[in-house]
Amino acid sequence: MDFSALQTRDWIEQLKCSVCTNYLSYFPVYISLSNDNICGRCSPKMAATDLRQNKAYEIVAQDLEFSCRYQSEGCWEKLKPEKIPQHEANCPYVIIECITKNFTKCEAKTSKLNMMKHCQEKHCDVFLKNDTFDIDLSTSKGVYNLLEYDNQLLVVKRKYFPQEKVIEFFIARKENEKFRKFAPYVVKFTYGNRELAIRHDVGHEIRIIEKISLESLIESDKKESKVIGEIHVETKTGPTSNAETVTKGLLNLFRCSYCNEYFLPEALRFSCNVIICPSCRNRTCYDAEHYDDMDKLNVNKLANLLQFPCRNAKNGCSFSSSLHEIKMHHGLCQYGTQICPIQDYTNCTWNGLYKDLDLHFLEKHHDLLITLNTISVNISSLQPQNNHQQRTVHSFHQNKFRERIIALRSKLPNDNLHSVKCYLLKFGSHFFNLILFHKDDKYYWVVQLMGEFKDMFSYKIEIIDNNNKVNKMTVTNACSKHTEWKILLNNLRDCCFFSSEQIQSFLGKQNELTFKVYIYQNN
Repeated sequence: MDFSALQTRDWIEQLKCSVCTNYLSYFPVYISLSNDNICGRCSPKMAATDLRQNKAYEIVAQDLEFSCRYQSEGCWEKLKPEKIPQHEANCPYVIIECITKNFTKCEAKTSKLNMMKHCQEKHCDVFLKNDTFDIDLSTSKGVYNLLEYDNQLLVVKRKYFPQEKVIEFFIARKENEKFRKFAPYVVKFTYGNRELAIRHDVGHEIRIIEKISLESLIESDKKESKVIGEIHVETKTGPTSNAETVTKGLLNLFRCSYCNEYFLPEALRFSCNVIICPSCRNRTCYDAEHYDDMDKLNVNKLANLLQFPCRNAKNGCSFSSSLHEIKMHHGLCQYGTQICPIQDYTNCTWNGLYKDLDLHFLEKHHDLLITLNTISVNISSLQPQNNHQQRTVHSFHQNKFRERIIALRSKLPNDNLHSVKCYLLKFGSHFFNLILFHKDDKYYWVVQLMGEFKDMFSYKIEIIDNNNKVNKMTVTNACSKHTEWKILLNNLRDCCFFSSEQIQSFLGKQNELTFKVYIYQNN
């Protein structure tokens, strides 16, 4: 049986647990003696004798996609019940207590995603500077600090005991209310001209406090009152092999002499024997000469044998792969830099990493995000206006997403085009841009995927008759790659449309045009 007809937000909104009011997406689902539906999150807290498993519901709901319970915090994932438990356990939007609560008494709660920002703003004084700290040899006092590493926070605790000349020390991260070892690390202690370095491998899944004796480091006749500690968290263990050294040397042959970035063939060789990548060609004053055919063949063969690091390594990407795969990765890399994809419609000046796009949309463009697939707009807002600039914000009314007019009048290329409506949708882990505009007596829709195409998607626009709910018109098209506004207008084949004459009989009393948008992943 095909339950796809049941996959509407209005219907799913009714499937809530009677205890926690979250979606009944966490299996097993039970029915209580009072005929209340209980999700798998709440059932362990109740007496088993009062519950019976609702297997009929589970059969119907197993193929439905539910929003994450943390949607109100910004998570727009939609998953089938089989994936819900694992996602909720690792969702970056889960609300947790401040990781500094034990030593700062901070009572704030925020999502995992925003914990770094919260600590940088509210607890900047507890961050270690330059990964170093001082140990006062005259007192015994426990000290907590935060250490930023690889976009994550580490908790560092130390306490020195003067009589025993021993320091208790640990470095860990706090996740899901538990401390656990983060990575191999080296802590170096310096006293005068003496040094003591201790290395710790990845250890236990619980908090383990290391006791380190500093007796061999501290000289009794020294007058210095402190020991300087330095932490280095390792990203790689073991010495560098000869093969790794050779590989690194070969990779340096593919490093641009101008921008110092790795380039991919083909490059340009200049008369002064420097190698310049194609993107830097116009910024140099050298006389270029291309490789001859034999040199080009040898260069390509060598390149195919190497593992190239991602060009976004400086932003935190650790991916490396062969020549062919690294080219594909560059288009999908979450650490790539980009401008706001909807700047043409919002005048937004944001510039950041692709992985931060989700947070940017939630913070700056939350009024454009669609949570219901039914949208209602007044078509008069798409008609010629006396004012060259206008802007309204949408609101929710009767489960319909209301209009938002984008002030693009001054940018429009001709008088046949007046106003544009821009919406943001999220399907799985992908963001889409829905554009609606009126041109040449036609209403155009287009859905564009933000980011490179790793999977292919299609969309369907369904026009709802505001006078007779039974009637409808539908049109489908393939989702296109996100492009600038000017490029979109010159390539209307990516759009689907209805004429004004077709739309007219579907309008409501207030000239309201109501439609639904569906996004599908192609098989």
